[in-house]
Amino acid sequence: MSKNDQELIYIYQTIADLLVNITSLADDFSELKRITRTKSGQPESNSLHSFSLALACIEIASLLNQRGITSLNVDKVCRLALVHDFAELATGDVPTFSISDEALAAKHHQEEAALPTLLESLGKLAPELAKSLKEYEDQDSQEAWFVRTVDKLIPAAVYVTGDGMETLRQSTDVKNIDQLKEAHDKLRDRLASRDFNKYPEIMMPAYKLIHERFEQIYQEKTNS
Repeated sequence: MSKNDQELIYIYQTIADLLVNITSLADDFSELKRITRTKSGQPESNSLHSFSLALACIEIASLLNQRGITSLNVDKVCRLALVHDFAELATGDVPTFSISDEALAAKHHQEEAALPTLLESLGKLAPELAKSLKEYEDQDSQEAWFVRTVDKLIPAAVYVTGDGMETLRQSTDVKNIDQLKEAHDKLRDRLASRDFNKYPEIMMPAYKLIHERFEQIYQEKTNS
């Protein structure tokens, strides 16, 4: 057998292994459910969340680049968005709408503790995805910062487009519009103070607009 033949066999086998590994990984990831509810009233899956985030990041990053605000690598942004929640394969999802600072810190600690083992196992199955996940978790690039910022904003959009009322009922103690506005204010204050939020003058007003849309939906639903 020639060296070229051996190389081709290696490529065939690797492609076959990758196809099996990736479909199994995607299956496992899609089984992870979030507290947010879709239009159908079903829990949003992690795979839907990551797909939505990737689409949003492509468009937002392209817009900011075109306006001269950023110089983001849009392809990298997309890759990081797709894998950004893979740590939850080990930890599951924890709702953060009304989470305390202590519980949020515990969530981050749990994910950090699980990450080395996850990266090692993922590196054997899908090495390029493992590299992207590590870059996202290290937060050492402007693309990683950007994806993390948009990731904190996009659940608010799901409240607007999905069954936000049911999500709110299941995940918070909000009972009236004043409490909802207060919770929204706290969410924005928390994000505004985070180191990864590099474009607060752009992202925070957009975040507030999405919150105001859901507040309007909330008032219409509770007054009907």
